[in-house]
Amino acid sequence: MKKLLVAAMVALSIIGLSACKGGDDGLDTEVAGEIDLVTWAGNDIRYLNIGQQNFLPEDLTSKKVASIFATAKAFNEIYPNVKINYYGKPAGPDDGGVVWDQTLANYKDKYDVYPAVFAISDTVALLKQGVLADLSIYEDDDLYQTLNPGLLEQANYYGMQAALPGYFIPSGMFINPGIITDEFLDEVSPDWTFDEFTDLVTNGEGLDDGYSGLGALPSTWMKQMFIYDALYDFGEVDLNTQEVKDFLSDGMEVWNDYQFYSHEEDYQSVYQSWSINAFSAGVVTVYPEDAWYLDAFAIQEGTLPGPEGFDVYPYPDYNGRGNTISTVTDPLGVYNYCNDDGNPECNEEEQLKLDIAYEFASFMIADTRAWKARAEVEYGEIDTDGNLTVLTGAADASLPVTVGDAFNEQLAYWYQIGSNGYYEDKEGFNAVLDIIRSGEVKAISDKVYPWFFTDETTETRQMIFEEFWFFYDVDETPISAPEWQDLIFSKLDSWTDLFNDRLALAWTEIENALVDYYGYDTDDARFSE
Repeated sequence: MKKLLVAAMVALSIIGLSACKGGDDGLDTEVAGEIDLVTWAGNDIRYLNIGQQNFLPEDLTSKKVASIFATAKAFNEIYPNVKINYYGKPAGPDDGGVVWDQTLANYKDKYDVYPAVFAISDTVALLKQGVLADLSIYEDDDLYQTLNPGLLEQANYYGMQAALPGYFIPSGMFINPGIITDEFLDEVSPDWTFDEFTDLVTNGEGLDDGYSGLGALPSTWMKQMFIYDALYDFGEVDLNTQEVKDFLSDGMEVWNDYQFYSHEEDYQSVYQSWSINAFSAGVVTVYPEDAWYLDAFAIQEGTLPGPEGFDVYPYPDYNGRGNTISTVTDPLGVYNYCNDDGNPECNEEEQLKLDIAYEFASFMIADTRAWKARAEVEYGEIDTDGNLTVLTGAADASLPVTVGDAFNEQLAYWYQIGSNGYYEDKEGFNAVLDIIRSGEVKAISDKVYPWFFTDETTETRQMIFEEFWFFYDVDETPISAPEWQDLIFSKLDSWTDLFNDRLALAWTEIENALVDYYGYDTDDARFSE
């Protein structure tokens, strides 16, 4: 089994660590080198030696570019002889008709160099190409040891650390206190339970008063409990349990009648048939999905503000599991220079390139000086009339990926950036932070964990857990149908076997890649753990 059990133990040993270092950690501050950084969410411009430029706010009209500029400039204050080039693909990783892995390959073809540090949309795919460096060699590095083990471990394959956590948003439930007050519902605290959640979303007048108890069914909560937690702890799943059945019957089947999409189409159309609009308008009590709206909801003057006084709660306690969160994470990779000559062992030149690339990658995500630089950089925002507004603080909604003192230091800068300060005094959000600080983060991301398999019959790439993802419509039987419960219960045993078989195939492919590119033996004892 592929267990991820070391996280909690590691977390206990690093609570007091702070996150700043210089050349005293092994890399000479006078070292010379060149790094190409490639991400998405950019502006389609390649910036050469970006950290040594003297950009003014009017030169930085992309928040992403401003963020990278600030980070590179702070890095170059320590390592002035390292040249950092940056390219950001516009929009998302697979937008524009080109998938992300192809974007990375195209960059190499165009500039004759593979990016040294890069965002990742499919870690396993790149691992199977030998592209990713094994970063476990830096496990004694100061910054490495400040990284949140729950985020770090999901990219660890039999000891091979394929990526660092580059982006992290906690996933819980958005709560609208206005409806709770207006409908005289019982107030709930962040340490709420399954029963309290059910009472909240099913009581009140609901549609008669023009609102919905739920924006959507809380599928991420269910996936975290019964898929992600199981993968993190045991490396396999077991869906054919009474706990899963009770959650489906006493939870999902009951809540379905109170969610936005169970209302008549005329009601839905008022909000463009999109429950996120209904939550923004203040007519949904709990919105349990889409954690990435953390940023947009907090912009009260924006196009999709959260309802007045909204908060983010952890998931309710179910069956004694405690209050938990899920995660949205994007990994950050470092190029495997060691394999350039076909030998997985690094020579001296390859090792130096790798050291420089890792030094920048770890600085970018985990050094408090990088967070300070991003919080203080000025950039420009141009309106439709061409007027420039100078803003301070360029970063997305990603929280620090560290623990201990480093997390708290960087969180202080996070609150300074954009609309993030909205959450500083929110009771629910602070309960979420307490879970993060505790080390009880079990991150499983589709960008990191084995997520796909190739169907031998159709020769198509499919999601390993696809059948369970569509639990609300089984064999064209919707959750609202009387026969749905018996039907889905009858599937749980076969789905368990199916998913674990698919996982075994995916892990075998990973084992083969570790043998081919990373010096593992075919009978490596770690493969049987």
